[in-house]
Amino acid sequence: MTMPPPPPPRRSVSTLVIVLVVACSLLICAGLTAGGFALYFVLGSGSSTSTASEPTPSAVPTATGGGSTGGCVWAPADSDNSPRKVTTPTTVERRKMTATIVTNLGTITMDLYGDKAPCSVASLRSLAGQGYFDNTACHRVTTAADGLVILQCGDPSGAGTGGPGYQFAEENLPTGQAKPYPRGTVAMARTATPGTNGSQFFIVGADADLAPDYSVIGTVTGGMEFVDQVIAGGHGTEDEKPKVPVTLTRVTVS
Repeated sequence: MTMPPPPPPRRSVSTLVIVLVVACSLLICAGLTAGGFALYFVLGSGSSTSTASEPTPSAVPTATGGGSTGGCVWAPADSDNSPRKVTTPTTVERRKMTATIVTNLGTITMDLYGDKAPCSVASLRSLAGQGYFDNTACHRVTTAADGLVILQCGDPSGAGTGGPGYQFAEENLPTGQAKPYPRGTVAMARTATPGTNGSQFFIVGADADLAPDYSVIGTVTGGMEFVDQVIAGGHGTEDEKPKVPVTLTRVTVS
């Protein structure tokens, strides 16, 4: 993070009065020419160290977070745990798209709602285009015994705490729907704090009774059997890492 240069120091009123009095005395005693030289010497060429400058805010980082595109605001992540450095999206296309996720188990395809969740889909497309998801393992699975059936992916660190270095707000929340997250839904994962969407997403394996706090970005159209295979394998007793490993070898969005 860089700091912008501080503003020029401001002189106090008392200092200015003293300087003017001295300058006038010199002008009267030494004449206009010599007085002009003395005035420049006393006032200086614009620099001073007599008064401390006011503090200035720090600059907003722009390398991996910050800025806006097409009405979407990319804010710097609260915790910049970015395992792979990427840039923020440069385009936002408000249209439906298709995602193709090639895994070690098989290919999963999705319809993405770029018309309803344009920022989320633009981010996913941008990250996929930069190879952010390539050769990354899905780090979390939960089953019916946990009260929630999902497969969660999108963190190259594999720890569930990583992101792209920027975050953005929720959109297309299923408020008021009887089944807010039916089987096959693709939604953005976030922390307990709103506005912390990043790169992680989850696929719903069975109708989920979740609060409508997670952006719905699409639906699985093919390869759901591979998701079911991972969910059926379950997870360990100490963590929620899948017992059936699944790796995203290539993700494309078009």
